[in-house]
Amino acid sequence: MSTRSYFSSSLLYENIYNYTSIFFYGLFDAISLHKTLPTLVNNTTTVYIILKIFGANIGLIIGSEMLFRKGIAPFMETISDKVLDLQDINQYTTLLYLIYQSLWLVPICVLCYVCCLSWYQELADCIEKTKTGKKTSPIASVQYAIYGFLTWLFAFIQVQLLTGIIPGIINTALYVVDEILKDSTAQASSADNSILSFSDKSVNIELTLFTLKGFIHTSLFLLLHLLKYVTLGSGFVLMAVLYAWYAFDPRWISMGMTPNERFALIEKYFFYFLGFGSPFVVLNRYASFFIGFGSFLTIFPFCIILGSVLDYTDAYKVYEMKDSKPVKVFRTAQVWTFAALKMIGSDVQKKMKAAAAVKAKTSEDREEGSSKKLD
Repeated sequence: MSTRSYFSSSLLYENIYNYTSIFFYGLFDAISLHKTLPTLVNNTTTVYIILKIFGANIGLIIGSEMLFRKGIAPFMETISDKVLDLQDINQYTTLLYLIYQSLWLVPICVLCYVCCLSWYQELADCIEKTKTGKKTSPIASVQYAIYGFLTWLFAFIQVQLLTGIIPGIINTALYVVDEILKDSTAQASSADNSILSFSDKSVNIELTLFTLKGFIHTSLFLLLHLLKYVTLGSGFVLMAVLYAWYAFDPRWISMGMTPNERFALIEKYFFYFLGFGSPFVVLNRYASFFIGFGSFLTIFPFCIILGSVLDYTDAYKVYEMKDSKPVKVFRTAQVWTFAALKMIGSDVQKKMKAAAAVKAKTSEDREEGSSKKLD
C-alpha cells in the first residue's frame, strides 16, 4: 500500500469516527433533560408556559385517547354484545374508533398543535430575553414566513413520500415480482423434468431461458428490497433532522435569523442534529400516532429549552471538525418552494436575495465602524 493511499484511508476512518461521535453527542444531548433544570429554577415564567403545554397535551390528546381505550370502547362493546348482538365486535370497534378520531381527536390535535406553536415560540423568546437581557427581535416579514412555511411543508411531504408512499409502491412491485418469480421457478422445474425424460436441445435452450428469467427476476427482487431500505433510511434521516430543527428553530427565530440562515445551520452541523432528532423518530415509530404525537408535544418544551441553552458547535470543536462540508438536506424542499412561488407569480426569492444583500452590507458597515473605533 502506498503512503498516499494509507493516509487517505486513515483520514477516512478518522472522519467516520468523528462524525459518528458527533452523532452520539447530539443524541445524548437530546436525552439530557437534566440540563433544563437551571433554566426552570431561575426562570419561573418558563414553568408557567410548560404547564400550559402540559395541560393541553396531557389533558386533551392523551386523555382523549385513554378515554376511548378505557371507557368508550369497553362500554360500546358491552352494548353491542348484549343489545345489538353483533357478530364481529372488532370491526365495530375499529369503525367506532375511526369516527371518534375524525370527529374528536383530529380537531383536538390541530387545536393543540396551533396553540403549542405559539407557546413554544413564547418559551424560546422568554429564555433568550433572560440570557441576553434584551427584547427578542424576530423578523416580521410575510415573505420570510411564507418561504419558511413552504420549505418546511415540502420537507414534510418528502418525509411522507420516503417513509410511506414510495415504500408502499415498492411493496406492490415486490409482490408482483414475487409472483412472477414463483411462476418462473415452476416453469423451470417443469422444463427440468422434461430434460430427465427427453435429452433434447430445444428443451436445454428453454431451460436456459427460464434460468435467465429467474436470475433477472431475483436480481430485480433484491434491487427493489435495497431501494426500499434506502428510501426508508433517507426518510428516517430527514425526519430526525426536522425534529432537531423544531427544537432549535424557535431560538433562531428569536435571534432574528432568516429561514435560509436557519436551514444553513442545520446543514452545516448535520450530524449533530441527526443525532439530536433520532430519539423522537424512534418514539413516534414505536407508539400509536396519538400517543406518540401527544408524548412528543409534552416532552418537547424541554427540547426547546435544550435548544436554547445547548451549543451545537461544541461537538465539532471537540473533534476539530469546524470546517466540515454542509449536507444539503433542505435543497430539494427549497427548489420545490421556489418553483411553487414562481408558478403563482411571487417574487419572494428576489426580495429575499435583496434583503440578504442589505443585511450583509449592514454587517460589513458595523464591522468597519467597530474597527475604526478600535483604531
